[in-house]
Amino acid sequence: MQKNHSTNVILLLITKKDYFSGGIKKYFYLTKLALLKLFGVILWLGISKLAVSVKKQKIQKRN
Repeated sequence: MQKNHSTNVILLLITKKDYFSGGIKKYFYLTKLALLKLFGVILWLGISKLAVSVKKQKIQKRN
């Protein structure tokens, strides 16, 4: 009975450790995704602003 109990405790510790490291990995993965999305949005806004300014310059050159 005693041996079985210690085995359960070890298994519990192993699963808790895996869960904890998995949680950290998931957290980093989610923050990475959020940063990538943010970067993509900033990049997209920058490109669209650049495109708008280029169009304005072309229009001004025609006039």
